[in-house]
Amino acid sequence: MDHDSWGVHRRGDRYARHMLTIASSGIARATLPVVAFGCLDATVVVLWQELADLGVLPFSLPNFGDSPFALSGFVLSLLLVFRTDSGYARYSEAIKAWETLLGLCRDLTRQSMLFVGKEMGDEKRAVECARLVKALPASLLGMLRGWNLERLRQVLVQAGLTPAEAEVVSRADHPAQFVVEALCELILDSGVDKQTKLLLEGNLTVVSEQFAACERILKTPVPIFYSHHISRFVTIWLALLPLGLYRTLGWEVIPAMAVIVFTLVGIDEIGLTIEEPFGVLPLETITTTIWRNVDNSVARGLRGGPSALKQIQTADPDGASTAYRASDCTEGLAKCFAGEDDASQTARALEL
Repeated sequence: MDHDSWGVHRRGDRYARHMLTIASSGIARATLPVVAFGCLDATVVVLWQELADLGVLPFSLPNFGDSPFALSGFVLSLLLVFRTDSGYARYSEAIKAWETLLGLCRDLTRQSMLFVGKEMGDEKRAVECARLVKALPASLLGMLRGWNLERLRQVLVQAGLTPAEAEVVSRADHPAQFVVEALCELILDSGVDKQTKLLLEGNLTVVSEQFAACERILKTPVPIFYSHHISRFVTIWLALLPLGLYRTLGWEVIPAMAVIVFTLVGIDEIGLTIEEPFGVLPLETITTTIWRNVDNSVARGLRGGPSALKQIQTADPDGASTAYRASDCTEGLAKCFAGEDDASQTARALEL
């Protein structure tokens, strides 16, 4: 998210906004069958008891009271907390892997344009390295999302490979690692010195480590028997809950069950969703960010291109920019960075 999105995310009207969009919520849709089962279960329990009290049915259902559920509720809470914590740990690890990949793609492009393109004078090889760098996140994304060959080929072509190159990469047993191996060969034959080769090879090794981290998350879920046990325990607990509530709530147990089921099963659904984070992370956004960064680095790194240093130096042709000047910030960090209008708001944020 960008700065404006975070502002909307923290706005005070988020509670009303989120309630108004509950019908379109993915969690609400996923839990709807279980909520319907809970309401049906409560309806059957209350209706049975009403008919039993009228003598229509021969016996009443047992009244458990709330004690068994109060005693077992903390166990249910622990199970759900463990579910969400383990899921978020995997979600966080996936984010870190892709953040690392983002930084490495920037470094590899910059280093290729500098050491191979400018120092060795081989711009063609440097640009070829950059094209393969753009194929790295696309190849990994295709593997994590289970794309077919045709879709992966299309994305690789969009990344900058030719159709023939995209065909070869997409048919490799591990397209992302295949691209890494091609980059290694390019660097090996580039003529750069041994220390630079080790630097670039070290970055590619870390890239491979991020691939392995993503594959581990994808292929090793939280133990299946744990997920099965949570589902069974939650189902039994919720199915019996109306037997502890109907004497106190009567027909009101039905909406109460709807809220309780939505809350508890929703937490379990969230944990299950983020357990495999690659379906919910904005990986397309990260991939296009890498492509844009690589394109900009290549444009600045080509001979005669608008390099970063050249742009800074030409911005002040009199050379005043080379003179060191102490920061003029005597009224505190809030005014220095936020400006007069935002100073009080920033100061309040720092107090939170």
